[in-house]
Amino acid sequence: MNPEVKKKWIEALKSGKYKQGRLTLRHTIKGEDAFCCLGVLCDLYLKENGLQWEESPLRLNAVNILHNIQMEHMYLIDGAWGILPSKVIEWAGLECHDPSVVYSTGRVPLSTLNDGPRISSKPVSKITPQTFIQIADIIEKGLSSTTPML
Repeated sequence: MNPEVKKKWIEALKSGKYKQGRLTLRHTIKGEDAFCCLGVLCDLYLKENGLQWEESPLRLNAVNILHNIQMEHMYLIDGAWGILPSKVIEWAGLECHDPSVVYSTGRVPLSTLNDGPRISSKPVSKITPQTFIQIADIIEKGLSSTTPML
């Protein structure tokens, strides 16, 4: 991962400026924005490039019912609502849409640390949703920083 982007991401997760949400990159609940940890990275990308989130015409009613989340609006970046889009992956110097980090149980996708195991995924023992501060510490220790190749 690009070390400068990693540093900004860790700082943003620890800043208290982002309310933590689950299951989508960004959505609103009761008029307040909520982000998953990957959504915070997307927000940094958008701000650095002078771009805006796209409001989705869709509502994830199944997600709302299954997880008791009353989303008012859901937002997209390059059509993505739950994983990193390619342009953010490239900008951040990552290798995939849902990066894995070293965790006590082995390598775990960041979305799982943010949301907990997904219904459709195989059970992942002993993983509960982590706070942004916990995720920032895990990223700092468990996601490698490399200088991007030019």
